Amino acid sequence: MSEKYKLKPLVDHFSRWWPLWFAATLTALFVWWAWSLALEVTLEEGISARRWDHFLSGRPNELGDTLAGFVGSLTLIWVVASVFQQSMELRAQRQEFEEMAEAMKEQVDAMKAQSDLLTFQRTALEQNQAKDNLERSLAMLVATLRDLGGLRHWEQLTSGASRDARTGETKRTSSWELFAPGIGGGDDLDSMIKSSLETLRWFKQSLETPGKIRARDGQKSAAKSEFEKILPAIDACQNILTALSDVEKLRLDRLELDNLKHLVEWFLQRDLWDPQGRGKERFQQ
Repeated sequence: MSEKYKLKPLVDHFSRWWPLWFAATLTALFVWWAWSLALEVTLEEGISARRWDHFLSGRPNELGDTLAGFVGSLTLIWVVASVFQQSMELRAQRQEFEEMAEAMKEQVDAMKAQSDLLTFQRTALEQNQAKDNLERSLAMLVATLRDLGGLRHWEQLTSGASRDARTGETKRTSSWELFAPGIGGGDDLDSMIKSSLETLRWFKQSLETPGKIRARDGQKSAAKSEFEKILPAIDACQNILTALSDVEKLRLDRLELDNLKHLVEWFLQRDLWDPQGRGKERFQQ
């Protein structure tokens, strides 16, 4: 160990207690000085003696005055030293308090950062779980939309339908049959829902166009119950909205599930089904 490190404890000790060491040194010097004076030989009334002897043979009031001056001087030294020492201790305590406050502030900041990290992780976990739930709900929605494939058995007879000159039969416009594969069609869940929405919009337009909508003979069209199953599937997707991330919320908004729900409700309010809930022949009003 180097000499520097050996002396450091002594230096720290002196720096902390130097007023008391200084007072002790002054006290020793003062006592030494007073004792030196007491040993001096003086001549008083023709008698040679030490000051100490004169002191002891003096009057009580002289003894008191001498001791009072001696003790007062020592008291002044130690009072001043105590004031300095207390001032240093108070300064050291204040510094310790400031360091403790700074350490507590850093600890609070660290706890806050840890809390923010935990909140972020919890939010990310909840959003991932919500995304998985959304994928399952969208898959269920697509499955219910695919059940509407029976809509292709509805056909539209336009007001301008013509008769076949050879057979006398009316030519029917089977455009719905061409569009029906759009129900639940696509490469992924999003495109399947979008294509279903566009197809249902087209079918709504067809129902609002003057002409005749009928179920093809011998074919079972989409049942009313198949439309009704779409609504809870849409609600299941929308109920997850608040737990989704902003990206997934934007994705869900682009799927226009509200418009899809309004379309399905519009179909359910139309007179498109027979008492058994199957598609029936219908004339536009």
